[in-house]
Amino acid sequence: MNYFLELVGGQCMNDYRGLLIKKQRKELDISLEALSHGVCSPSYLSKIENNILVANDDIYNLLQKN
Repeated sequence: MNYFLELVGGQCMNDYRGLLIKKQRKELDISLEALSHGVCSPSYLSKIENNILVANDDIYNLLQKN
């Protein structure tokens, strides 16, 4: 995920971070609840993953650490 963010220069017009999070979460068989625990609500993470909203960088950093 970090490599992609460097490639696009962080947040951009077409922010694909949510899609990458979803792809990686599913590959690792991690639930929305588990990944979002202590960071945000599962529904908020779902909105990020489905590109309904773009979270601030702090949220992405915390999700990456989970």
